[in-house]
Amino acid sequence: MKVIFENVERLSTLHAEAMPYLSDPLVTSLAPYHPGAIKYYKEKGLWTPELDDIQQKLLKEMGASQ
Repeated sequence: MKVIFENVERLSTLHAEAMPYLSDPLVTSLAPYHPGAIKYYKEKGLWTPELDDIQQKLLKEMGASQ
């Protein structure tokens, strides 16, 4: 996560289709977040209790647990 978000501009020249997802990755998620992504967002102070609720809902819908 750190490498991606510290190099978004470089990535955009290689993979322009990824930009909508990288511009604001916490807006909507169709699948649960990877534990490493959650760790990164927590370290950056971006992970919220609301996102945790969404994560738990997505995991439950998939029949998975964290």
